[in-house]
This record gives sequence, structure tokens and C-alpha cells, in this order.
Amino acid sequence: MNRVGDELRFETYYNLQGDSEPEIEGDNVVLKYNWQTLTFCYDLTTGRASYLLACSNKDFECYMKGLGDRKLPAGRQPHPFSIHLILLFKVVLNSNQELQDALRGLLLCENRSIFRRSKVTFESGDATKRRLQELHSLFKELLIRDNSNKRYIASVESLIRDLERLQKAIRSTARALPIDDYDHQRMVDGFHCLKSFCLDRERRLKTRLQRVQNLIALKVSKGTGEVAASRRG
Repeated sequence: MNRVGDELRFETYYNLQGDSEPEIEGDNVVLKYNWQTLTFCYDLTTGRASYLLACSNKDFECYMKGLGDRKLPAGRQPHPFSIHLILLFKVVLNSNQELQDALRGLLLCENRSIFRRSKVTFESGDATKRRLQELHSLFKELLIRDNSNKRYIASVESLIRDLERLQKAIRSTARALPIDDYDHQRMVDGFHCLKSFCLDRERRLKTRLQRVQNLIALKVSKGTGEVAASRRG
């Protein structure tokens, strides 16, 4: 909490998104970051909240502005963390499409590698190499999503702690604008709900990563066996 003149300000910041995408540039591998850092400042005495987005895209800025322009019933004051909860839910749910695409890729690889094993087939070395490349790409994609999900969990946990700090700051400041206890508890429950969603996603991602690793080991073992058989023949 900071004091600026007669104003008492509660400040925090976190990354809404920060996926790192590896790209090949010449002989180097470079990580490209897509940061959307949000800095939040709340005036305890007036209830005015300010949001500063760094390096955000235009669509995200328009969405933020739309949230701020929404009209509330007369005399109704929104909880200062309500927009944080909406934004994080939006960011987390927006990543569902990438996860569904990765799951479809995993099921396709399992279908080729496991469920069709009853057929007697011989795969060329080039075909095996392509399959392994597909599996490694899928593993990398799932790993990136798992790292992103860990950042979402860390952001939610940080904001839950900030909610506690804000409540304590308001109760210990004589001129602070009070926040309805019921609204505050609903906000805490909302963040815990989002955290549970992310933890469940983390368990599913770990399972899928293990499935891909198993497929890679199976493909390597099968390729080695086929090479040995062709040499004996």
C-alpha cells in the first residue's frame, strides 16, 4: 500500500498472458514472449480503480473498455477485484481451443500407434522419424500449455493473497471506503473456483504429457525392433 499526498493506494500487478514460443533464427533458438502485464491501482478512500495494460493487443483493450463501460444498478459499487476475476477467467478459457487441438493430436497418434497394432505393418525409417517429430512437437505444445497453466495458478494465488491484504488495509484505515462483506466473500469464492479449475487442468495435462512420453518410447522401441529384424532378414 502506498500513500500519494492524501491518497491511500493499494497496488498490485501480474501477467495475464506470457506464453513463450520457441522460434528458430539461423543457428539460434529464440523465445518469443506475448506478455500482457496488468498493473492495478485502487484508491482506498474514493474507491477509484485504475488498470494499466502493458503490451496488450487491441482486442484485449476493447474488451477491458467494455467492462469498464458497463452500467451497474444505482447505488451499487462493484468489488475492486471483480474485473480481475473476469479477465483471468477469460484468459484461462480462451486457451481451451489449443488444449482441445493438442488432445485431438494425441488421440490421433494413439490410434496410429496402439489401436492399429493388430495389423502387420512395416514403417520406413523416414516415416518413423516423421512420427517421432510429430510426437515431440505435441509434447512441446503440451509442455507450453502446462507452464502457462502454472502461471495462471500463481496469478490466482497471488490475487487471493491480495484480497486478504486489501480487506485488512480497509479495516485498518479510518477513511477507507468499505466493501460489502458478502460481495467480498463471493469474490474470494470465485478465485478459489478458478484455482480449482486450473488445478484440474494441471492434472489432465500431466496425464497427457505422460501419454505422449509413453508413445515416444513405444515408437523408438518399435523402430529399433524393425531395424534389427530387417538386418537379420
